[in-house]
Amino acid sequence: TLTEVDLSDEINAAVRIARTQLGPRQVLAATIAPNLRIHGLARQLGPVTLSLIANALDALRAGGAVTVTLAARGDAIELVVADDGPGMAPDVVARVFEPFFTTKAPGHGV
Repeated sequence: TLTEVDLSDEINAAVRIARTQLGPRQVLAATIAPNLRIHGLARQLGPVTLSLIANALDALRAGGAVTVTLAARGDAIELVVADDGPGMAPDVVARVFEPFFTTKAPGHGV
């Protein structure tokens, strides 16, 4: 059932967990606005955000930075997970929204 969810807390928790997964020369920075509330399913967006962060960290094989930003934008809330990795090849971009598509080996990734 839908309930009031403190999205700020959910995303902060995902960032705390992700910080335990940092590799050598990897940095995770977060700017999370406090008290951003939505009506949704409790504990659903945290795991999704954690997965996005993990994918971004995977893209930083030689080190680099991942940033997570959560902010109010008018009557909406914006969540951005970005990395300074090499980006995706055009053939990967073309398939990014394909269900179950991955560039990872079987058994790795979500």
